[in-house]
Amino acid sequence: MGSLFASACLLLLIIGGGGAAAKVPAVIVFETHRLMPQQQPDFHGAEEQFPANVIPLWREVEYYKDYQNKLKAYLGDTKANSIISESLYIISLGTNDFLENYYTLPSTRSKFRTVDQFQDFLIGLAEKFMKDIYGLGARKMSLTGLPPMGCLPLERTTNFVNGNGDGCMDGYNVVALHFNEKLSGLVKKMNDEMPGIRVVFSNPYGVFMSIIHKPSEFGKLKYMS
Repeated sequence: MGSLFASACLLLLIIGGGGAAAKVPAVIVFETHRLMPQQQPDFHGAEEQFPANVIPLWREVEYYKDYQNKLKAYLGDTKANSIISESLYIISLGTNDFLENYYTLPSTRSKFRTVDQFQDFLIGLAEKFMKDIYGLGARKMSLTGLPPMGCLPLERTTNFVNGNGDGCMDGYNVVALHFNEKLSGLVKKMNDEMPGIRVVFSNPYGVFMSIIHKPSEFGKLKYMS
C-alpha cells in the first residue's frame, strides 16, 4: 500500500568531468507531489492508474537504480560509487500530502481516521525510502520539514473567502509542527541505526514564520510605478 500511495518528482543534478568540476558532488532531490482524485491508485497493483506526470516512490527508486547503472557505464564503478556515496540527497515530503491529499480527499481520510495516523504513515514511507537509497549507496541525506503551511497564500485566501479574516489557518500550522517533530525523530533514528549514514533535518518553519511576522527584517519592498 505505502509504495503506491505517495508520488514523487526526482531531479538529478550531476556535476562531473575533469578538473575541479569532478570534485563537486552531485545534488539529488526527491520531492513528493500531490495525487489528484483521478490519480488515486487502487492499491492492488494497477500501475496504469498513475498518469505520466506522477511517479510513485517505488518507481523513483527504480529510476535511481537505472541512473546508477548509466553512471557506472560512463565513469566506471570506482568513480561512480564515489559520486553516489558523496552526493547530497535532498528529500522533501508533506505539504501537498496534507493540503491536497489528506484534507482534500475524503477517500484518504476514510483510510486514516486521524491526522496523526496519516503522519505516521508518511513517516513510514520516508523511512523506507531512505533505507532503500541507503542500500543503493546513498550516505548523505537532508530531510526537509514542513513550513507553516497554514500561512500559505491559498490557505489564507480560503480563510478570507470563508469569512474568517486573512490570517493563517492555525490548525494546519500545528500539524506542521507535530510532523516536523516526527521527522526530526526519524533523522535521529536513522543516524543511530544506519552505519556510515549522515542525515540532517532541514526545518524551514521558523524562518518562514519570521518572514511572515517581521518581513522588514528580510528586506524592503519596492513598488514600481
